[in-house]
This record gives sequence, structure tokens and C-alpha cells, in this order.
Amino acid sequence: AQIRKYFHDDLRSRRTMSLVQFATGSIHADSGGTVEALAALAKSLLPAAFEIPRSAALELLKYSVWDTVDNALDACERGAPDARFVYYTALEALFDDYSRFLGRPRLSPHRIMASLSGSSLRRRYLLDDFPDRAFADEYIAAITDRDDSAMPRHLEAIAGIIFTAAGGFEIDGFSVTTPADVNR
Repeated sequence: AQIRKYFHDDLRSRRTMSLVQFATGSIHADSGGTVEALAALAKSLLPAAFEIPRSAALELLKYSVWDTVDNALDACERGAPDARFVYYTALEALFDDYSRFLGRPRLSPHRIMASLSGSSLRRRYLLDDFPDRAFADEYIAAITDRDDSAMPRHLEAIAGIIFTAAGGFEIDGFSVTTPADVNR
């Protein structure tokens, strides 16, 4: 029961860690077939796409992209001493937001680049090719470009790709309506 709970907790948080361990691991001893059954369950759950944000959740995701880029651009424009840190943190957040929009798993920062660049990591962790090559190429360029003056251009290009895929976004007049929970 505990392992199944790990599987479902991982899926709720858009992670695949426990599932991949069982789906790719080798079984050395399993007299009752329990581990084999868990491996089969993990393999059946992995292909399932994660929930894709719709309506209000999608609008909030697009606002998050805009806000992330706006804050990073501000740090770059001010020449803030932590501008590079803010930039790389923003890139991670943008990758996570776009992955959520695409129904893809959340990845640890040290796995993002490898997941986009065609490495064996994708096979090892049972990840499909990233579905948006333009995003992947721009993201790789943003990570590898050492020219600080290019940071704003990369951020805006990545946000533009996300907004185009998500149906556009304009901050002027932005509003979102969600159901109110008055019983709190």
C-alpha cells in the first residue's frame, strides 16, 4: 500500500521518480510476485499524461510566465548583482510552467538540459522527446549563451513560444475568474 501511495503522490506532484524505479529496475527476488505487480502498475501509470491546465488554471499559468519574465527582465535591466541567478531561476520556472502546460513531468534542474538535448537520460528515465523543438532549441541557446546582454532576448523568445502555444497573453486588462470558496 505504501509504494502505491508513493506512485500516486508522485503523479499528483508531476514527478515520476518512484514509478521509473519500479518500471526500469530489475527484480532479483520476489517469491510472492508483489514487486512484479508493482512494476507492472508503474509501467501502466507512466504513459499517462499529467493534467493539463484549462480555463482559469491556464490563465494563471500564463500570468506566472509573464511575471517570471518581467521579474527577470527587471533584474537584467537594473544590472542587479544577482541578475544571472534570477535569469537561471526564471529559466527553470519557465521550463516547469511549459512542461505543466504540455502535461509533462516536473524535472529536477540537473535533468532539464539533458532531457532537451537528446541524451540517453530520456531513455533511462522513460521520457518522450520534448514535443516543441523550437522551445527546446531556444532553451538550450538560453542556457549555453554566455553573453549577459542576450539574457532578455532569450527570456522574451521563450515566453513568446509559450504564449503562442497557450493561445496568447496580454497583461493589459488581465483578469481571471475562479469559483469562490466561502466556507473557509
